[in-house]
Amino acid sequence: MNKKEEAGVVANVSISKSAGPVLDDERLVIVDALRGFALFGVLAANMRAFNLPLMLYDASEKVFPSWPDVWVQALLDVFISGKAYTLFAFLFGLGFAIQMTRSQARSQSFPWFYLRRLGALALFGFVHGFVIWDGDILLPYACTGFLLFWFRKAAPKTVLAWGACLWMLSFVLAIGRWMAKQFHINALSWLASTGAPPDLTKVQQVVATYAHANLGGLIRENGLMWRQWISFVPFTVILSLPLFLMGLYVWRKGWVQTLLERKTALRRICAWTLSLGLTTQMVCVVAHHLVSSDQPQTILTLILRLANLVSMPLASCGYATGLALLFQHPRWRARVLWLAPVGRMALTNYLTQSIFFVTFYSGIVTGLYGRVGPAWNMLAAVLFYLAQLLFSHWWFRRFRFGPVEWLWRGLTYLKWPRMRVA
Repeated sequence: MNKKEEAGVVANVSISKSAGPVLDDERLVIVDALRGFALFGVLAANMRAFNLPLMLYDASEKVFPSWPDVWVQALLDVFISGKAYTLFAFLFGLGFAIQMTRSQARSQSFPWFYLRRLGALALFGFVHGFVIWDGDILLPYACTGFLLFWFRKAAPKTVLAWGACLWMLSFVLAIGRWMAKQFHINALSWLASTGAPPDLTKVQQVVATYAHANLGGLIRENGLMWRQWISFVPFTVILSLPLFLMGLYVWRKGWVQTLLERKTALRRICAWTLSLGLTTQMVCVVAHHLVSSDQPQTILTLILRLANLVSMPLASCGYATGLALLFQHPRWRARVLWLAPVGRMALTNYLTQSIFFVTFYSGIVTGLYGRVGPAWNMLAAVLFYLAQLLFSHWWFRRFRFGPVEWLWRGLTYLKWPRMRVA
């Protein structure tokens, strides 16, 4: 395969005359593969939240102190947790950037379809969060997409500057939380409460409810939990917007479109970001297990928290550039491409993960909620992802879109695209 043909595999971005769903020959295969890769990380990281209240997300060792569970959770925290979310948010921003760019090239009219697309995603997120699982990320992503819309005509330098400034807000919030705990500042008490140790009595009540709930009880309890979580949506939007902007910036700079011409730069970026990111993550995870959250806050606590904020996007960048390099390697290309179908129907797969595991662990099926530790959760995540991988390949041999993606496109363009493969 010559370079011209290889470039066609990475990005064939032919533009049609009118707005409509992305055509099969317009898909960016490497973006789909990256999204499929990130989706496994999202599943593996979310498993503890499918099986435990979100208030225990960073303290699962309080419930599962056995060494297999502690070690598996530590490995998850080093290599997956946070990194998968960062990469997934970046790819969402990249996807929205592609949509906006193509809409501007096809028509100069106001892109109402883009706003309808975000509205449909917000609807999915509302139903998902209220009915299925209170850890929903789709509603915050839809809100972030509305903010990203106002950068559709911004120059790359402007996008980068805003992204950097907004990213610094996460450091400001971390410092504010530390100061609130250290000096008992009443004006910042709302920040201190976000990192407060979990109330184990309340945890036991939630676990008992989910473990014995029927469908009605599950929806009712989930709705109560989600209404408490939704107050943090603005913070999630603030933390997600810099990642969305980085996706827009990378697309505007043409990195994805000219991927095959940047192999040397990709190698250098991957080597530095992956080594620095993962090394720092190891230090942060070890320190997390040595320093209890119940202990008084020290300057070391603040340094570790800030180091964690820096190292997570570095590791995510290393994963993305590393997979892009493997995609260009003749022996690895086919293996990377195996991830693309999962990424093409990422929304369907994401929702399926929530529906299956929330139902499975609740009283509706097994009643194992709160009784399965990270070690068994990891095995379940691997098996379920493999099933999704095989199903996605089977599906796209027959259909052009995933089920939820088809519904999303219909609501976006107000017409239903052809579903069956010709």
